[in-house]
Amino acid sequence: MDDKENLAMGETFDGGQNLSSYTVTIERKLSPSLLFRAEGRFDSSNRDAFLKDNEAKKNQTIGILGITASF
Repeated sequence: MDDKENLAMGETFDGGQNLSSYTVTIERKLSPSLLFRAEGRFDSSNRDAFLKDNEAKKNQTIGILGITASF
């Protein structure tokens, strides 16, 4: 995403901000009514746009595990 006018982020940076995001999802059906999902995501920016421990960073990595049961 290119946001040269910074409309999406609500911040003013000289030259705008470039955001990138990559996601990988693995899904496995454990039974007919039970689904397991693991997801990894990497976000990056040319600016310090992500907070970690109250410190701004240019990228972040997130991992999520989930189980869905259907009835």
